[in-house]
Amino acid sequence: MNFFGLKKEDVKTEILAGLTTFFTMSYIIILIPALLSQAGMPSDAVFTASLLIVGFVNIAMGLSSNLPFALAPFMGDNIYIAYTLVPVLGYNWREIYAVIFIIGIILIFMTIFKFRLRFMDTMPESVKLAFTSGLGICLIMSGLKNSHLLDFKDNILSVSFFNIADYHVWLGIIGAGLIMLFDKLKIKMSIILGLIVLTILGIIVKDVALPQNIFSFPPSIMPILFKFDFSNIFSQKMVSLFFLLFLLINTELHGSIVSVMMKYKCKDFIGLKKSLQNTLYVDSSATTLAAAIGIPTTGVYADSITGIMAGGKSGLTSVVIGIMFLLALFISPVFGIFPSYAYAAALLYVGFILISTIKDITYHDVTEYFSFLLIIIIIFYTLNLGLGMALAFIIYPLVKLLFGRIKEVPKEFWLFTVLAVIFFFIR
Repeated sequence: MNFFGLKKEDVKTEILAGLTTFFTMSYIIILIPALLSQAGMPSDAVFTASLLIVGFVNIAMGLSSNLPFALAPFMGDNIYIAYTLVPVLGYNWREIYAVIFIIGIILIFMTIFKFRLRFMDTMPESVKLAFTSGLGICLIMSGLKNSHLLDFKDNILSVSFFNIADYHVWLGIIGAGLIMLFDKLKIKMSIILGLIVLTILGIIVKDVALPQNIFSFPPSIMPILFKFDFSNIFSQKMVSLFFLLFLLINTELHGSIVSVMMKYKCKDFIGLKKSLQNTLYVDSSATTLAAAIGIPTTGVYADSITGIMAGGKSGLTSVVIGIMFLLALFISPVFGIFPSYAYAAALLYVGFILISTIKDITYHDVTEYFSFLLIIIIIFYTLNLGLGMALAFIIYPLVKLLFGRIKEVPKEFWLFTVLAVIFFFIR
């Protein structure tokens, strides 16, 4: 384990951290094919393609950067494709992946010239904290939705309470409390232990059915492999799609890394220059490769924090995650046993951890905390992290301008401000 810089006694912790992150995010095994099938894609091929990309890029992530970060296709992109780009705006999935493929190549060049690294290093502290806290809000709301305690539609905060007399709706919250108790007792595998306890409970009360088969052979990815549609790439319709996705993808990729890095107890991005630069190479290459095999933008996942909280500190955590997703190709029926309230417990716990970063904001500087609060309010009201992040690139300069301190806005920030304005104009 010298490759990862680990002591022998740390290996067990890293493996458990990888398993924790894997089980926490294993919902993507079911959800990604289900969502993209609504965009007209064959779900069987999507299943195989998504697990292949997640498996290999996580192994690459661990070996190249030695950071305990997990990568996967962003759920927000899957939802955006399934419910907006295809049925509402009229794009087909082949056109969408053609544009994402081009954006992936641009990201690789942005990484080579170190623009992305400088951008994240110069990102204002209040914006970084807003992204992290906003992510916490979205995870908490997702946890409450998975526990069936409340619902919201079209990402707009219109809360509808379910039957609170039904014990099922409280299991996610109780599970989150159980994980917190395990954590308080210094049990490093608190999250995965909570998932196991809730699943066993689900089996006992017959909410969960054990799979009839354990092994399955993965379907072919040929129906979606290299199925780009570049025929109208220079049309106004496709140029509009490029601007929409370029800002969305950049915001997601950079915002997610910043959020996880902040929780990784590292605000010195340049101090981890080599590791972070390799991370950027992996996520840009992953996004390009994912588009080629029919999968949306792939980057650092918020669920990585569950493994970090479980003690993951090195790339071995990511390698374990990758291996588990590759194994899942052949034992996929096993992962259908986790009840939604088990995922809910993990999401609620991580969400509370992330939202606690509110205490770190600089409250003596009105331009910083005012920008922070506006971004947080937008994310909370819309429950759309990507939208809140995009607006952050407009809000922050406007607040600085309002107080006559426009020169404090980093020059790298302005590119995304311009893109955000174009994004909302097109939108």
